[in-house]
Amino acid sequence: MMKLRNTQTWLILLAIVIAGLTIWSYRSLGRYQPFADLMNPQMNPMGQMALQISDATVTGRSGGRVQWRVQAKTISVGRDHYSVTADDVHDGVFYDAHERPIVKMSARQAAFQSPGGLAGAGSSTSSFLQLNGGIEARILKSGGPTFRTDRLVWDETHHLIQAPGVVQAVFPGGMGAATGSAISFDTRTQNLTLRRLHGTFRIGRLVN
Repeated sequence: MMKLRNTQTWLILLAIVIAGLTIWSYRSLGRYQPFADLMNPQMNPMGQMALQISDATVTGRSGGRVQWRVQAKTISVGRDHYSVTADDVHDGVFYDAHERPIVKMSARQAAFQSPGGLAGAGSSTSSFLQLNGGIEARILKSGGPTFRTDRLVWDETHHLIQAPGVVQAVFPGGMGAATGSAISFDTRTQNLTLRRLHGTFRIGRLVN
């Protein structure tokens, strides 16, 4: 009878020790999650994507007017349903206040926020837009250059299309070529500003 009681006592003490160790390990080390990496968007790029659309066209509007439009090979909507990226932008257009095309562009990627979530990802978005990588843009007005850069941002507040990095611009008809540290294009006045300009021009052709 005494041996049985001693055995029960030891079993109770052992259970208490195991329970204490379990609580300590849970608090100190955290609960073991064998699929934690798959649930972590930083470890799993696919975890950041909620929806992917192929060969889609996205339109940016502000005040009921079309500001820009991009056609891309793939459009991906983030898990938050608002962050959107477009890969392989092969047909992009910026518009003026009268919805007339003023700049055509292409890029490896575009990024924007969709206030309509998934419902707005394929049709209408906010007017914010940023292009990244291998950008080629052409200003459609007479004598407008074609320029190449790695980053292009649409600033709706100031009605500016801006490239804050190194820009290479080529003017049509042999008028000249230039390199600058940044470029901005006012969509209202259609004035072009190229900062820290270096290049060659045929002045006579520019005047005519």
